[in-house]
This record gives sequence, structure tokens and C-alpha cells, in this order.
Amino acid sequence: MKGKWSAMFLMGASLALMAGCEAKRPAEAMRLTETIMGSTVIEAPPEKVWSTNWGCAANESDGTVTCERWPGFIMKNLRNYPEVGGTYDWTWDWEGRKYSGQAMRVMNVANKMFVEKMTGDMDWTMTTITAPHERGTRIIELHEYTMDVPPGMSSEQFGEELKKYCDNATAVAKKNIEKAPDSKEAVAALAAKMEVSSLSDTTMAGVEIAAPPEAVFSYLTDPAHFAEWEWSQNSNYQGRGLGETWDWSIEIAGQKLGGHAMVVDYLPGQKWAVAWNGDFHGTDTWLFVPAGAGTRLSFIQYAATVGPHMTRTDWDSIVQANRKDIEQTLQKIKARLEK
Repeated sequence: MKGKWSAMFLMGASLALMAGCEAKRPAEAMRLTETIMGSTVIEAPPEKVWSTNWGCAANESDGTVTCERWPGFIMKNLRNYPEVGGTYDWTWDWEGRKYSGQAMRVMNVANKMFVEKMTGDMDWTMTTITAPHERGTRIIELHEYTMDVPPGMSSEQFGEELKKYCDNATAVAKKNIEKAPDSKEAVAALAAKMEVSSLSDTTMAGVEIAAPPEAVFSYLTDPAHFAEWEWSQNSNYQGRGLGETWDWSIEIAGQKLGGHAMVVDYLPGQKWAVAWNGDFHGTDTWLFVPAGAGTRLSFIQYAATVGPHMTRTDWDSIVQANRKDIEQTLQKIKARLEK
């Protein structure tokens, strides 16, 4: 039970970052769809990062959970959490504003990666990856959100306010994890057996398509069309829309890779995001933005290898080949939709 609560604290504490970035929706709000990526190194091995309390505490009398690193954020009504499919309700009181909603765990790879989806006063998907590093663990967080800027604030002001809140959260987490016993000894043992540190890459690309967002979204998200543009081989499709899953495999730069994928964000005509794990871990995010009578299709990919099984040279070759595949894929999609 202790291990489960520790894991729950880690996931809930990290997910609170998503809640901390949203405001109630005013009638004339500025609607934003953006992606943020953050990274930091903690001097503790991945197993300790996942099992150590990040500054959260459960109130046994009412079943709520609060976290030192996320002031004003409360988790309640936990249902089978933090298992995949587990949910909870959340409230957040931040600088005089009150927000609320629901959260769900949609993917989990022990000691490596998890994905959570939050809805309510915002729509947010967060992918957190913990990867071995020569000084302990690199924590990588990718936030993909659609939200409204609070009334009376510019998007720049809101971003700065949020950044201060999140920077403090990272500092508190680092403090709580690194003060736990045996961190330095465990890090030394980890570094001694590591050949390379965690390797990661973020790729962003886009293309203008002479078709409306709804048509582009419908084509791109239909598995019947995947073979026409997708650079990997996919099989074993289960479900449709949010939560849809499939298996993937690919040979790239002489490397045979494979794993499992899940749709973690599905906003028709606006956004489609897929989290995947296996030989690599990461997310693919597609944004569909109106551009005149057509669509600006934007693609953002975060990918990471999380162990000592690959050299820097091999990784660089894969990254370069992958970026070439992405550009070719965008042109294939454009040609199919404009024919």
C-alpha cells in the first residue's frame, strides 16, 4: 500500500501542473492551443523518483490529497487511481480564482513514463518521462493544452504567472526527493553501470493544406488511411477516438523498433495526440488550425530512449531519418487531401 500511495502522490502531484495552468472560461476569452516542454535533473535514480513522496499528503478523514508543490490544489474522490483508467476529481484555488474538473490516467509504464488527461475548466494532456541520467534522473514533461486566458490578462502575462508557479513546484519536488536517504549512493551505482545518458529529441513541422480542418482531421485519424501516410506499420487496432490503441513497428536507420500506442487527446477538427511506448517513449501531437479556406497542419513529436541500450551515434542517425520521414509524411497527407 505504501508503494501505491507513493506512486499516486507522484502522479497526482505532477498532474496538478495541468490544473495549475487553467482558468474559468469567460464569454469573450482568448482560446489557446499550445505545447510546453520542460526538463530537469534530480540526483536520485528513477526508481526512487517514482517511489518517493514529492511533498503530498493524504487526509484520511475525508480522502483528499494535497501537495506542497502545488499550493491550493486538492485531489478527491479517487477511483482506482493511479491504475490505468483510474480517475479523480480536482479543485484548484489560485490567486483568488477557483477551478475544478476531472482527471484520468490513460497510460503507465512503470519507472519510465505516464500520461494523464485532465478535463473540466481546461483540456490538458501531460506526458511525464523519467529517464536515467549520469547524475540521477532526468524528468521530462510535455504539456499539450487547449485553454482560455483569464479575463484581464494577456497570454504573455498568464504564461509568466504560470511559469513562476511551476518553477516553484519543480524546486519543491527536487528538494523532497533528494533529501530521501541513500540517493547519492544509488546514483553512484547507477552512473557506474550506465553507458549513455537518456537520449531525447523534439521535432516540430507543418504544412498548409487546401482543405478544411474537419476534413483533414477525419482523414488523418481514420485507421483505414494510416497505410497511405504513416511511416510505421500498425496492427491490432482497438476502439476508436479517445483511448484507441494499436501496436506499432518500424525499421529506421537499420534499427528494428516496436511498441504500443494510445490516443490520449481527441478534439475533432482541432487536436489529435498519440502517446506511445516500447523501444521508444513519446508523443505525437497534431494541431488543425484554420488558415483561410484551408488548414495549417502542425506536427509536434517528442521521443526518448530511456536506457543504456543505444549509443549517441545510433540515436542521431535515427533522429535524422525520422525527421526526413516526417517531412515526407506531411507532403503525402497534403497530396492525398488536395487531389
